[in-house]
Amino acid sequence: MQWHKTSFTKRFDVKYPIMQAPLLGGTTVEMVAASTDAGALGCLPLGYGVASVGELEEMVGAVRMFCKGKFCVNVAVYDDGGDPEVLQSEAASHAAMRSAGRLPASRRLLQGFRTECGLPGDGCCEAGDARGTPSCVDWGLQADAVLKCKDDISCVSVAFGLPPTWFVKKLQDERVKVIATVTSLEEGRAAENRCVSAVIAVSSDAGGEWPGFLPPEDEGPPATSLFELLPLLSQNLRVPVIAAGGVHSPETLAACLNLGASGVVLGTALLLSYESSWPYKQHVVSLLEAKDPSPAATRTLHTRLYTGRWARVLRNPFVDSLAACPRDALPYWPLQLLAMSDFRALFEEHRAAGGAHAYAEVPLGVNYVWSTQFSVRDIICTLVEGVEASLASRRSNR
Repeated sequence: MQWHKTSFTKRFDVKYPIMQAPLLGGTTVEMVAASTDAGALGCLPLGYGVASVGELEEMVGAVRMFCKGKFCVNVAVYDDGGDPEVLQSEAASHAAMRSAGRLPASRRLLQGFRTECGLPGDGCCEAGDARGTPSCVDWGLQADAVLKCKDDISCVSVAFGLPPTWFVKKLQDERVKVIATVTSLEEGRAAENRCVSAVIAVSSDAGGEWPGFLPPEDEGPPATSLFELLPLLSQNLRVPVIAAGGVHSPETLAACLNLGASGVVLGTALLLSYESSWPYKQHVVSLLEAKDPSPAATRTLHTRLYTGRWARVLRNPFVDSLAACPRDALPYWPLQLLAMSDFRALFEEHRAAGGAHAYAEVPLGVNYVWSTQFSVRDIICTLVEGVEASLASRRSNR
């Protein structure tokens, strides 16, 4: 049996066990198309869902201009919208409201930086203030839009929660599959009970916001490796498991398959690609090209500073100064997201001007130093050829 023939490739009809991550802010239609044409499962991020059927048709049409194969779309679960069947992020649950008492401490912690940056006021927001937060996902609309485009969309992936069971079944009745994003066995079982076709297992090495949706045992940062998570999920779930977090080389791809994964997700590995529109691409390239880069400046770590959710980001003085704060010093998402709204506006001003503010949130996986400035096709082909070369070498040495 060929190494790239797995339950994932068979179920999703792709050549290689590779999925392109839905990098919000970094994914372009060219990236989705290039991933698809290279034999991977391309994925188009929809954020918190499309606003109309026509909007998705337009987005799908843009991808279709560059490729022929089917691809995936991704939806983030913001809130349950009053639907008890929707499992949402713990950070978006009532725990967020219970953490509202932390807002005064959060304001005090940020005040010095707010003054330094010339931001007026104290970033005040109240527990019930929903300004700047996204609307609940309209699952009926998402189902109608996806099914209207089912000739081009093979599956829908979801993160930060689970959609209602009827949504999963309605899509699957039309041969459109659903992939859930999980971070633990409990979440994996919850996803399998919703009849999803596969799960993405996210390790603590992954960049960006932690997508876990069931309450953790404590408020500590994510600390689950793929070496722990993949065997646990693959041995206890019936659906294919796709590994995400830290995959950047033929060796890491092969290791994930050996640990029970049926496929891998490429996220940070594609951020510097030609097709990427990631706004901090040049900033990271400059760091990597420095003659003597400081280990501190190139390190990533987890923080809840920017949104209230744990996220792996590039280290900076802002993050460092708050790293030693008590875990309960900051409220959960979306309250901390609201408390940081004026900072985000400042960061956006610098991005629009082509730069990166020293305190900006730069989401990156732990192995970003291995990211390369090549085309998506070349990056995927290099991984595939590397695995095949390694297997050929082993066979010749027997």
